[in-house]
Order: sequence, then C-alpha cells, then structure tokens
Amino acid sequence: MNLLPNFKNIFRIQPPVETVSENEYKLLEPRIQWLVIHTGKNFNEHKVFRMGDIINNTKLSQLF
Repeated sequence: MNLLPNFKNIFRIQPPVETVSENEYKLLEPRIQWLVIHTGKNFNEHKVFRMGDIINNTKLSQLF
C-alpha cells in the first residue's frame, strides 16, 4: 500500500529536522514552544512567557 504519499514527497523536498525543547517543565508551555518554532530562538533568547509579552517586543515579528 502507498499510504500518505504526500508525506513521502514532503520529506523528499525537506527531510525531517530533529528539534530540542526546554529543560524546565514550566517552559514546555505550548505558547512558549510555538515561539521557539516560529522564531528559532529558545526561551532565554525570546523571553516571551505569555503571548501578550510579544506586543512590545520589537525584535520579534508576529503573524496575524
């Protein structure tokens, strides 16, 4: 069977990338991890604990 053939195409174009997460449990909050994925910066670099914290941060771009 050829299940999920589109995944084969996606992985051919871009192989999977191994990621790491924060070491502290409180920093595994999904809102924090989204910023890690979105910005490529860990918590110590982006310093956003709550989503509202990004509003006044001119170093991080936002998606609307």
